[in-house]
Amino acid sequence: MSDLILSSTGAVPDHIRDAGQSELTKGLMQRMGGISTKRISIRGKMFRLVVGGEEVAKRAERLDVVVVNIAKDVSRTYYEGAYDPKAEAAPPTCWSTDSKVPHPSVRGPQHSNCADCPMNISGSGQGTTRACRFKRRIAVVLAEDLDAGVHMLELPATSLFGKGRDDRTMPFEQYFKYIASQNHSIDHLVTRMRFDDDADTPKLFFSAVSFPTAEMMPKLAEYGQSAEAKAAVLMTVYQVDRKEPAEPVVKAGTKKDVPALKVDVPDALRKFTQKGAEVDDE
Repeated sequence: MSDLILSSTGAVPDHIRDAGQSELTKGLMQRMGGISTKRISIRGKMFRLVVGGEEVAKRAERLDVVVVNIAKDVSRTYYEGAYDPKAEAAPPTCWSTDSKVPHPSVRGPQHSNCADCPMNISGSGQGTTRACRFKRRIAVVLAEDLDAGVHMLELPATSLFGKGRDDRTMPFEQYFKYIASQNHSIDHLVTRMRFDDDADTPKLFFSAVSFPTAEMMPKLAEYGQSAEAKAAVLMTVYQVDRKEPAEPVVKAGTKKDVPALKVDVPDALRKFTQKGAEVDDE
């Protein structure tokens, strides 16, 4: 096949052109860095929209999203040495995609399994923290702007585990289990994320605020099956961000009664980059 055939639109058969780029190609391009990665960072208790490694907007208020994919397992990362905000981003010293054993690619595993690892002991990190920290990746789309596409969000342990005070202060694991117990689907709900004002480090609460409209559902289903949504929850050392300040030790939630789910339709949904957001000129 010549370059002329690939570069000429007229040479492409209708059935090939109409099929568009395959999910296989999109997925490989994502892993090879060919697709601009979109993510939401919660550094400094701000929702920060990052595209291709560059922060393009931020907002401090709540953010409404629809979760379209969730990593199968909770992951873990360990960085050797103290946190340095000025240091260049680097892969972790040791990491695990399932929180059970180090990933096969790790050159210097700290232990043969995560449960018995000395970096999993309270106090191995700063203060009473664990040096090796839990995280879970989710793929979300902005409820206010579906056309913005899929964004990856990495949730720290403080946003994952524990038990909320009411239906507006649930950590993610409790929130997900509750809505499932009520026969709801997380990808069929608009989820509101907001920060815990009393926490020293970024900690998110989750609550259900509305149902997607009938017009939104086909697009949400499309996003859920997209290569971007699948790639967003796959952790590789090339996708690990610079480590954040240490988090408090948090234990996984127990099977206790949780408050009833209330659906409170928000007064208005705002564009991420319109009112309530700031363009980052730094």
